[in-house]
Amino acid sequence: MKSIRSLRRVSVAMMLLVAFLFQGTWALAGTTGSLSGNVTNSKGAAVAGAKVTVTSPSQVATTTTDAGGHFNFISLAPD
Repeated sequence: MKSIRSLRRVSVAMMLLVAFLFQGTWALAGTTGSLSGNVTNSKGAAVAGAKVTVTSPSQVATTTTDAGGHFNFISLAPD
């Protein structure tokens, strides 16, 4: 009786291990990108309040520069 129970536990554990190993979504979980930079005018001075837009086939993101002309996009789709 104990050997059947042990065999059943081992079988269930192996099936769970195989299911986790062949799951495809775990590889995609951390795949994102980021983009940052500064907006300056022709004299090299920072431009505050400038609208910056990033466009890709799957997403459009917009932000505004801070007082130092800096912008930052995080978690962008990888296309």
